[in-house]
Amino acid sequence: MKVNKKRMIGIVIVLSLLILAITIFWFSRGSLRKPESIAYDQTEDVYYISNSGNGKIIAMDGKGKQSIFIDSGLKSPKGLLLQKPYLYVADETNIHAIDLANKRIAATYPIEGSVMLNDIAADRNGHLYITDTLANCLFIFDPLSKGLQKISHPLLNAPNGIAYDRMRHQMLVVSYSSMASILIFDIATRETQVFKETIYSNLDGIAFDDVGRIYFSTWKEQAIVMIPLELNRFVTVASNLKSPADFIFNPKSKQLVIPQLQRNRIRMVDIPKFE
Repeated sequence: MKVNKKRMIGIVIVLSLLILAITIFWFSRGSLRKPESIAYDQTEDVYYISNSGNGKIIAMDGKGKQSIFIDSGLKSPKGLLLQKPYLYVADETNIHAIDLANKRIAATYPIEGSVMLNDIAADRNGHLYITDTLANCLFIFDPLSKGLQKISHPLLNAPNGIAYDRMRHQMLVVSYSSMASILIFDIATRETQVFKETIYSNLDGIAFDDVGRIYFSTWKEQAIVMIPLELNRFVTVASNLKSPADFIFNPKSKQLVIPQLQRNRIRMVDIPKFE
């Protein structure tokens, strides 16, 4: 039986392209696309990463293996906050509550007056504090009562990262602006003031470690900077970090876990020992 050589070549090419397409599809299912924020489940040793580039939430285990956790219903997810049984997600002008056990969006809360919601933190009462970088404000949302409050202040210029200072019952806020100050938002008085002026620009994330040291990321300097407990200086703890976004401190590994948005990767940085 004669076989048409051209036909066989065509079949081989088609099959090769099909295999390549399937490979790319399955590989991309767990890959990072502009990772913006990260949350960590210490009990399960799982990271949740917001893919602002394709509207997905990626789960990553302690060995770095990635899989899709949420692949529909989101547009451009940014800030993440783990408050079991939910993972809260800031997504453009909405806050989504994702049911962790069932891997689905359990509720969506439109934030009236928002433009681009960015990072999320929660106080000890479970109230959510969400920065809006383009609206130059802070929103306070109560998931139980659905109450919403908008905080505006001249100091809130492109607010980006936010972290809860549990000891002092206040929020620390960093801004994506030039020579950005670190701000305090007093939860009790609702007052906003400068905590510390800096020489750094385009700040994105902010976090505490387990002893209370403060860390923030800067896009312009491409670094993670630490403020020691004495609050008397700035110490660069990681450099050559392109687009370091909203990172976390992992209390188990004693590492900073940093999404690099423009590099589509997660960087793990050991905390240096300080005397």
